[in-house]
This record gives sequence, C-alpha cells and structure tokens, in this order.
Amino acid sequence: MPIKPPASAAGAAAPRETDRLRFDPTTIGSPGLRQNGGYIAEEFLKDLSGVNGRKKFREMAENDWVCGAILFAIENLIRGVEWTAQAADDTAEAEAAKAFVEEVLVDMSTSFDTVLTEICTMFTFGFAPMEITWKRRVAGTDDMGLPISRFTDGKIGIASIALRKQETVVRWDIDDADGRIYGFWQQPYTRPQVYIPTPKTLLFRTTPVANNPEGRSILRTAYRSWFYRSRIEEIEAIGIERDLAGLPMVRIPATLMDPNASIEDKAVYQAYRRLVTQVRRDQQEGIILPSNRDQSGNLLFEFELLTTGGSRSFDTNAVLTRYDRATATAVLADFIFLGQQAVGSFALSSDKTALFAAAIQAFLSKAIAERFNEDLLPRLWTLNGFDFAAMPTLVPADIEEASLGEVGALIQVLTGAGAQLFPDRELENHLRRRAGLPPAPEDGAEDMIDTPDAPQPGEDDPADTEDAADDE
Repeated sequence: MPIKPPASAAGAAAPRETDRLRFDPTTIGSPGLRQNGGYIAEEFLKDLSGVNGRKKFREMAENDWVCGAILFAIENLIRGVEWTAQAADDTAEAEAAKAFVEEVLVDMSTSFDTVLTEICTMFTFGFAPMEITWKRRVAGTDDMGLPISRFTDGKIGIASIALRKQETVVRWDIDDADGRIYGFWQQPYTRPQVYIPTPKTLLFRTTPVANNPEGRSILRTAYRSWFYRSRIEEIEAIGIERDLAGLPMVRIPATLMDPNASIEDKAVYQAYRRLVTQVRRDQQEGIILPSNRDQSGNLLFEFELLTTGGSRSFDTNAVLTRYDRATATAVLADFIFLGQQAVGSFALSSDKTALFAAAIQAFLSKAIAERFNEDLLPRLWTLNGFDFAAMPTLVPADIEEASLGEVGALIQVLTGAGAQLFPDRELENHLRRRAGLPPAPEDGAEDMIDTPDAPQPGEDDPADTEDAADDE
C-alpha cells in the first residue's frame, strides 16, 4: 500500500505527485536568511550582531595575542602564494588573453598584494566588500599627475580593487524572494551615505551559506573562550593589585550615607566613594582625611588597607592556558603552542600544520580565486567584448609544498621504475628554483668554454700521438 504524503502544517492537502514532478522554472522557496530591510539577524548573540559584532571581532583580532597570531599566520600565508594566469588552451588567442590579464594586474593603482591583504579582512569579519574601479588604457595623467596606464591600446582595464571597510556597511539590498544581493549602503566617516551596486563590487565571504552577504567570522567559534579568558585576565590583574596593595576601606559618619542627607553631605559621600574605588599605589599616592573625632575621641573618618587573607586556591595560569588552546583549536591553529611545553613531536607538528595549511588552501582556491575567475574576469571580458572561449583563469600556487627530500625520493623512485625525466629543461629549472640554485644555462651557453672532444672508440687520443712523436 503506497504511503500518502503528509498534509501541510496549515492543514491544506499535500501536493499531488504530478505537481511534484512537473517542470516549474519559478522559485518557490527562499534561502531562509534572517534579514529585515537589509539588516542581517543571523547571529543569536546580541553582542555579536551587526555593528556591535564587528567591533567585538576587531577587538579580538587587534587586542588578543592568540587571535592576532592566527590571523597573522593566515594573512602572510596567503600573501606569500604566487599567482599565475593559466591560458585556456595553446592557441595564440588564448596566450594573448593570458598576457592581457597579467598586464591588468600590474597596471592597477593598488598592487595585487594590497588587494590580497584587504581581502584577508574577511577572516576577521566574515566578509570583505571590494569596489572595482574601471579605466581605459590610454596615454595621459590623472588628477595627481600619475600615468593613467602603462599601456595605450584603448582597452578597458582595472584602476583599483579597494576594500570598503566592514564597519561602514550599513545594510544590504537583498531580494526578499530569492535572496539575490543587489548591493549595499555604506556610511563613510566624512561623506553622506552612498549605495554601491553589485556590478561594482567583489564580495569575498568565508562561507556562502543561505547567501548571507556577511558570511561568518572564523573567530566566531573562539568567541566564548576569548570572552571568559578576557574576564579572567581582568580579575587576575585586579587580584594581583589587591594582593600587593591591599583592599582599601574607609569609615565615614553614617549621617553622610543617609538617603535623606543634605546635598552637601551627599557630595561628601560621593567624594569618599570615589576615593575608595580609585585609590592606587603609585608615585602620586596620598590621601587627605579630616581629623574630626566624636565625643569618645574616635576618628569620624578613617582609612585603612585590608589584607586578603592568603593566596588563591586555584591556578589562573592553567585556566588561561586552557582557554588559549581552545581559542586556537577553534580554527585548527593549536600548533602555535607546540614547543612551549615539554611535549609534542615533529610528526605531530607536521600533521597539525598540514591540516591548517589545507584549510587555508581551501579558502584561497574557493573563497578568493573563484571570485576572481567567476566574477572579475567575466566582467572584464564583457566590457572589452572579448571571446569567452579564450578567457584564462587565475590560479594560486599551493601553500604547502613537498620538501626537497620528498621530491628527491620521488624522482629516485620514478627513475628506478624506468621513467625518463631528464633531459627536461623546465623540470630542471623548477627543481633548481626549489633548491635556491641558479637556472640552467640556455642552449649553447654551455659551449662557451672550449673543451677537447673525447676520442671515439677506435680513434687515437691526440695527446698520445704527440707523446709518441716526441719519443721518436
């Protein structure tokens, strides 16, 4: 007996099987992104939502040594990767298109390294909106007297790809039906609010889930550990200060603390309240108290420092170390602690760094390279009216390469198996570069030094012939 599909939640009849299978090009569902009027509401913690969240993530990135070390490693790994333009095929048209892309990248007013550095801010905030400025490659100078372009072929090139800081993004222009992103509103610090459409932007995100334009910061899962560690560090610092200086206590007449006291008495109470909370043991310490006494001769105002009564019963250093490790583990970067303790092996270090490098390589190839190849280059080709069949791709190199020992072992194994690897000038030069050696000389260069030809079999060595003649 066939199972009937359940009715909908509203009590309506379930769709017929023919309705399920018929072709319908329209969009029925939606990505489910929680947004209202372009304001994203995906974050369930209020402190991490919107502008407040961006300020918090910036504090984590710039004011915490663990988060700062992680982001420093990611940024410099990505900046150190070599990018190449890969031709679509071996035709002359494809090679010319490849050369054009290489020219465009070096002809920008902002260097490609600067572009990569600004893209890396997406790891802190979850997204990095970049605005593209186009230009025509002609002779002449701009408003600052700098050359417009190094080339004068009249083609459309890229003037700059520049970050629009995440803290200045106000809200997004999102289609309520299918979740398409049409642009965003930005509030610059010294200018009126502006609208930047999608065709003018490249949006880099750590994750495209539900087409959320703000992605997700890689520090999000480390926030809980960072939050508690920050609070414990503050408590620890206060505790150290109190242990060294003592707990301040001041005695004042009870009349000053009466809710019905006069304005003058309340002012005196507030003054002593500030005194007891702000007193510090430093070069400017000093307290002035009145010498008034009661009828029994006791001081009406008295200040003293109380001792804490002993050391703490727990090790805050161990607690902080635990939260440090949790923060780094959230982004697979706990290898930064290897060597700081008397544990850990080389194999463990290699495995951890390889896993971290693989994760960064995925960001590099998917979140960054795909945006160049799927958004930037097609727009450039459309503006110039080029043939898309010849459009090249930008390809980043691998972050982690095999060691020279591993490469040498592989070559030895392949050679032993009968593989003919040499002579191969390209392969040889690649290995020389890996080893830090100069490239092989060009064809004919090795013949610059005259060397006597070796005698062939059956021929006499000229030197032997001359020696024989001398003996006669």
